[in-house]
Amino acid sequence: MRAATESLLEDRPDLETALEELLTVDAERDTWTFDDVPVDSGTFGELVSREIVETRIKEAEMIKYANNAFLATKISLINEIGNVCKAYGVDAYEVADAIALDHRIDEHFLRSGVGWGGS
Repeated sequence: MRAATESLLEDRPDLETALEELLTVDAERDTWTFDDVPVDSGTFGELVSREIVETRIKEAEMIKYANNAFLATKISLINEIGNVCKAYGVDAYEVADAIALDHRIDEHFLRSGVGWGGS
């Protein structure tokens, strides 16, 4: 969900405030549904098209942790591939570009840059 939200905000930064209000979870309730969302703007339709799912809070938390763990693993793996490439004199960027062509892998998180964090 994080990637979809970030992607949406890259395209439409004007939606940030609406998204924050829309995605705020009420700790008093066990679930969040689309019935709780006013359908009076294009925001709702854009969110649905970004594959946001309805789920209970516990599952949402686990989804977030699993997603962060998966992305951290991907970063760790490409870092190790980079170390092996360096040891053997192989261009790690060329390797990363080539493996990113596989639609199951994608190019995100295959480049070094600003540190990554999650909670």
